[in-house]
Amino acid sequence: MTLAVDPTLAPLLERLGPYARGTFDHAADVALRLHAEELTPEHLLVSVLEDEECGAARLVLHAFGDPETIGLEVLALCPGIMVVGSERSLPFSVRGVEVLERARLSAAERGNPLVDVPHLFAAALDLLPDEAAGAMPSDDWGSRILADSAASADTNRGQDPIPRQGPLFRYFSQEARRALGAACRQAVRLGRDEISPGHLLLGCLDVEAGLGEAVGASAVRVRGLLRGLDADPTRREPRAVPVDARLRILLAALPARAGTTEILGWILANGGDEVRALLSRQRITPALLEHAGGSFTDPDLPRT
Repeated sequence: MTLAVDPTLAPLLERLGPYARGTFDHAADVALRLHAEELTPEHLLVSVLEDEECGAARLVLHAFGDPETIGLEVLALCPGIMVVGSERSLPFSVRGVEVLERARLSAAERGNPLVDVPHLFAAALDLLPDEAAGAMPSDDWGSRILADSAASADTNRGQDPIPRQGPLFRYFSQEARRALGAACRQAVRLGRDEISPGHLLLGCLDVEAGLGEAVGASAVRVRGLLRGLDADPTRREPRAVPVDARLRILLAALPARAGTTEILGWILANGGDEVRALLSRQRITPALLEHAGGSFTDPDLPRT
C-alpha cells in the first residue's frame, strides 16, 4: 500500500516501533479494501486487532476478549463503502462499487429522484464478469427492467433528479438499501469477503419479486446459474490514502518507538465515542492498560 506523499508525515511515522510501523502499513491496506478516502484511527485499530501476535491483541486476549470479534465490530465503524450487516459487515468489490456508481448515474440521467432496485439490477447485470455474464440466459434484462420501471413510474413528477456526485448512498431508496443488505447476506452465505455484481443481482431479485417475474428467472435460478461465478476477480489498484487529522494527532502523541499497546492506549483515552464504548463493553479500559504495565509488547521483528 502507498500512503500519500506528505513530508510532514515522515517524522510522525518515525515515532513508531518497527512492528507498529508494519501495523500502520497494514491499516492502509484495510482502508484500501474498504474504498476509504482517508486513513483513520479506526482503520489502524482494525489492523491491530487482526494480528494476535501484537502486544495490544494479546492484552485483549488477557482480558478474555476476542480480538477477531471486536475487530469486526470496529470494522463496521470505519469509513468506507460497505454494508454493515447483522451477520457480518462487508465491503464492495471493485466492480461492486462501479455498480453503485452506475446505478446512481442511471437514475440521474433518467431524472429520477432516487436510486431504486431496477437501477441496481441493470447496473449489476452490465458489470458481471465475462464468465458470469455468459451464464445469463439473456443480455437485455437490464434494459427491459429500466423500460418497465420508467413506464410505470408516476412518483417522479415534480421531484428534483438526484445529483450525479456526492455521498454515494444518500439518494438510495429504502428498497434499494434492502437490496444492498440482501446482497451482503448472499456474499456471506457464499463464503465471500466482498460484495460483487453477482451478489447485487441476487439481492435485487430477493427483495423485489416482480423483477424475477419480469425476466422469467427467479433468484433461485440465477443463484444456480452463478454457482462458482459469483466472485469479482478484479484487483484493487494501489492508490494513495491520505491520513486524516485524528490519526496525525494520535501519531504525534505517541512516545518514541511506540508499539501497538501505546496505540490502543491513545484510542482508549481519545478515540471516538462509539469505539471507546465498544472496547469498554469488552472490558478493554484504560485501567486494564495501566494494570498491565509493560507486560504486553510487540514482537522484535517488523510486522510483514
